[in-house]
Amino acid sequence: MHPARVVLPLIVAAAVSSAGNPPSLNGGHFIQRDVVIVGGGSSGTYAAIRLQEEGQSVVVLEKQDRLGGHTVTYTDPDTSLPFNLGVFVYHDSPIVRDYFGKLGVALRKQTPGENVQQAFYDFSTGGTVDGYEPVSRGALGAAMQKYLKITEEKYPYLKLGYDMPDPVPEELLAPYSDFIEANDLKDIVQQVSFYSSCNGNLSTRPALYGIKGFGPLLVQAIEAGLVNAASGDNQDLYRAAQSRLAQNHSVILQSNIRKVKRSADSVYVWADTHQGNVLIKAKKLVLAIPPTLTNLQRIGLDTTPGEEQLFRKINGFLYGSTVFTHPGINATTFLNNIGANTPYNLPKIPGSYLMSSLASGNTTTNKISAYFGGLDPSMTEAEVKEMIRGELDNLARDGNIGDGEPEFTFFENHTPHHLHVSADDVREGFYRKTQALQGERSTFWTGAAWVDNDSALIWTWTESYLLKHPEAYVCVAVEGLYSMDGTTGSIPAILVLKKVYGFKLLVDEAHPFLSLGSTGRGSFNYWQDLGYHCSLKEADMMACMFSNQLAVEGRKIALHGSEKLSTAVIVRVEVKVPARLSTESSMSVLRFRSWPKSLLATVCCWISPAGSSRWIIGIEESDTRADVEVGLGFPPPDAGLVSSTHANLSDTAMVCGDAEGTIGSSFAARAITPRTKHVQNLVLLASSVPHFVHKAVDMARESSSRHEMHFDTIQEVPKLLAQKYKRKLAGACIFLDDRNGLGKIGPGKLGYLNHMEQLHGEDFIVAALGPRSSSVQVLVAGSWYNAFGHQGGYV
Repeated sequence: MHPARVVLPLIVAAAVSSAGNPPSLNGGHFIQRDVVIVGGGSSGTYAAIRLQEEGQSVVVLEKQDRLGGHTVTYTDPDTSLPFNLGVFVYHDSPIVRDYFGKLGVALRKQTPGENVQQAFYDFSTGGTVDGYEPVSRGALGAAMQKYLKITEEKYPYLKLGYDMPDPVPEELLAPYSDFIEANDLKDIVQQVSFYSSCNGNLSTRPALYGIKGFGPLLVQAIEAGLVNAASGDNQDLYRAAQSRLAQNHSVILQSNIRKVKRSADSVYVWADTHQGNVLIKAKKLVLAIPPTLTNLQRIGLDTTPGEEQLFRKINGFLYGSTVFTHPGINATTFLNNIGANTPYNLPKIPGSYLMSSLASGNTTTNKISAYFGGLDPSMTEAEVKEMIRGELDNLARDGNIGDGEPEFTFFENHTPHHLHVSADDVREGFYRKTQALQGERSTFWTGAAWVDNDSALIWTWTESYLLKHPEAYVCVAVEGLYSMDGTTGSIPAILVLKKVYGFKLLVDEAHPFLSLGSTGRGSFNYWQDLGYHCSLKEADMMACMFSNQLAVEGRKIALHGSEKLSTAVIVRVEVKVPARLSTESSMSVLRFRSWPKSLLATVCCWISPAGSSRWIIGIEESDTRADVEVGLGFPPPDAGLVSSTHANLSDTAMVCGDAEGTIGSSFAARAITPRTKHVQNLVLLASSVPHFVHKAVDMARESSSRHEMHFDTIQEVPKLLAQKYKRKLAGACIFLDDRNGLGKIGPGKLGYLNHMEQLHGEDFIVAALGPRSSSVQVLVAGSWYNAFGHQGGYV
């Protein structure tokens, strides 16, 4: 099964004050905020800007003298031009353009490696590699499309985070080379290596990390064209962010965090800054730093034994960039490191991945940039520089560059890079366990460890996992009845999960309502009868179509004459047909147009006329002769009427009983407690309802517990009630089918009640019903699909 996605209610968290006085500061500054963010890199800065937009007060603690983390810029003194030596490109995606736009930073299209002469050498030997030819543009494009299709279809859960199934598929834990060979993707490996630089020994790493380092969203971004800051300096984004945060005293640079103490309702952070020592009290803590145990210990985080056990498993790779001068490297050459005796000619590590001149256009400079990496993150700056000198000596000795000694002018270490754990740790649920830590002790975690080293993905992940309140993000939609054999959803268990995760619950009661439970109030009533506490108030939304249920079982809509029926199919997609066509014409349109077929597949319907009203009446008469107790409406057809084909849809599709007019058994009719027990059901039918509703209601037999009345206006209701009931009304539960009003009328587009409240006041129903001795309940239903554009209320 897939683990539940945890949604963190940061934005609208209730203000909670911790009891007692704050800890002693021993002199210094005291700051109080809604959220304290540790780390001002890509994830921390984005979270701060977005939380401020949502009205939260924040403060960012960053150990460096700037924001941006890996976003590092080198300005060449020879040309005064900026060069990005950390994050050099971004996806050209809405979230990137929105973020840059709101901070006033312009973007431009950028293609890495354009207008340069590519050369390929094994830096460990300095020579060329016999037989090596870079993949052609056409072959690479085809490979990328194939790679994209495979990763999207087989591993959609890796598109953003690490929401993997449990158990994790073993092919994701096998070497990446197994994945490449099994899918014949050799042509893409060098591209993966280039864009996910320093991804360890790529061929032997778990396939999981190879795919995460070069995922479908990155592939799509490469094909669409990448962007960077229009000035060429990606630090512009973080300068703008720093300026905005500084306006509210929401960022502290060069801060050294000494201690972090957390509880269920507050967080305290002690830090040394250039302005003195600071104590920060906040309701929430966002940790936006690489969560290695070393880093967590460095800031004095009060880790639990469980946290320590998990985060000590995390490792990272060596990765960084440098600039040096060298007289022997051509100003227009881009040197790629490939391996002579390695799988897929991947570079040997530790080593440089590439070297290229900083000269561009009409500018001249002797500066060379290089990116390096390795498995050992503890390599020192001196050791890295010595390694690069050795590579340059190898290239010069083989005659592929001129002689000369490098002089280093810039060095940046981005270690730890590509944070990871072992395949066994992944198999044992590392990512599931760390995700469960979100929100514990007022602490939330974000950054590359939860996505990958890609700013656009980090920002998207932050939006999806940190910044959304459950009301705005998760609506769990369940069927009250999953099959006509009587399989009901486990409502008590769902309500427990609702309390734990705070999601909104929509229950589609299309079949259970007026069918299940001792009083016919649906799946909740069914579980109440079994002794569970399942209040209808715990369902945030309930969707059903009362006009059909009060008339016929299973939404089989009877039309007069010989008009064919598509039952739920017509009801659900009629709004998509260009004009109000007759049923016969509608069926024709739906059968032969490709787009309705596609739409129907999406909503788990298929097209097949169920028959005429005469056919349905015949079924009712047959079951009546068989002495089947049916309550309201009429029972489903018996098993002998199974018909038609499935149009390649799942056999478990809920709608199978609706659209085909076939249920497969008469369990519901024969075994469910009659829904009218102990309740007087009065059907008040508006005269203006569609003719097929009238015809359907006419087929439902009158009984001692069911009566039908027609009205033209709501004001007629008291008179009708007075005629039928001589004594005082004890109470009422009114079912209002508002499929024609919901989403269309009223000041809030909330339907007929909304409209009538505006015209006659909020108590208009009470006034219409007259005196009564107990409360009046009103349940409103409608075609949520027609009203809001979502099938079955899945909003």
